Amino acid sequence: MEITYKRASMKDIDVLVDTRLEARDHSDKTEDSAAMMRRRRQAYSYFRRNLSENQNVAYIVYNGSEIAAFGDVIFYHRRPLFNQNKERAYISNLYTKPEYQDTEIPFRLLDLLVLASLENGAEEITADGEIAADPLYRKYGFTRRDSGWSLVEYA
Repeated sequence: MEITYKRASMKDIDVLVDTRLEARDHSDKTEDSAAMMRRRRQAYSYFRRNLSENQNVAYIVYNGSEIAAFGDVIFYHRRPLFNQNKERAYISNLYTKPEYQDTEIPFRLLDLLVLASLENGAEEITADGEIAADPLYRKYGFTRRDSGWSLVEYA
């Protein structure tokens, strides 16, 4: 395997959108073409806005020229209520193609997203509650919180 981890730039938006929609297709086969076009526009707008404003970091993992995985993290500031005035990072996408799930790729990708979060000053790092990723989040040190995960050593 010739594995390359590439931090996505504005030039990679089409790849990010296509890969994100492909990952979604694995979980939802019922969408019609109009719904898929709407999702494509929304995903394109999301990545264009957030990458250009440095509110998002995304990585694409390649095995040669084939995409093996991708992930992204969103940065935001929580309102100063109840002493929660913190910089936060939310790992919103973490997808590895099935044939690469039992490799080091998912762990290394998660590591890159956490490092990007810390570089951007995140005081709290959370992730969605995707059940398939539970073993990976546990192995990395996240703990289950409500409907998602939190990396408690940074919370």
